[in-house]
Amino acid sequence: ERDLLINIEISLYKHKMEQALREREERYSLALPGAHDGIWDCDLVNDTVYVSQRFKSILGYQDDQLGPALPDILALIHPDDLEKLRLLYYSLVNENASHLEAEHRMLHKSGEPIWVMTRGAITYKDGRGWRAAGSLTDITARKRSEEQALFDGLHDGLTGLPNRALFLDRVGLAIQRNKRNPEHLY
Repeated sequence: ERDLLINIEISLYKHKMEQALREREERYSLALPGAHDGIWDCDLVNDTVYVSQRFKSILGYQDDQLGPALPDILALIHPDDLEKLRLLYYSLVNENASHLEAEHRMLHKSGEPIWVMTRGAITYKDGRGWRAAGSLTDITARKRSEEQALFDGLHDGLTGLPNRALFLDRVGLAIQRNKRNPEHLY
């Protein structure tokens, strides 16, 4: 009889845990598409990575077009941003930092660069980066808006020609250059 009660308690506990797991999976299955971000999960020891369908679609790929090899994903980072991201990653790992965040460009399947925000968390085992996981957000529209606002602030709205603010900025730079090197005339 005691064994029967123990088995019933174990069964009830197991049922509660399975229910909690189902609820957690349902919560995440609703939250992830709602966030509209791509998800990545990287095994830093074996150089493998899982990327979600949304991650692939942000970069213009179908489900079977990006493999699990980390070097294949890293090859999609814009060459001008790769060194900056490597330095950021190594500085974070050396500090045992748990969070990473970076704006950078990646190459879309079409070959065009797109701006993304990468956020993630790094876990450590025996003092080494062991696993990293996070999200990828397409911020191309925001970056284009920022560039347009900067252009608009320095150019005439009607003609597109440089305005007084840009002229004064360039004159200031020329004066600074001249102070460093008096032989340089402006």
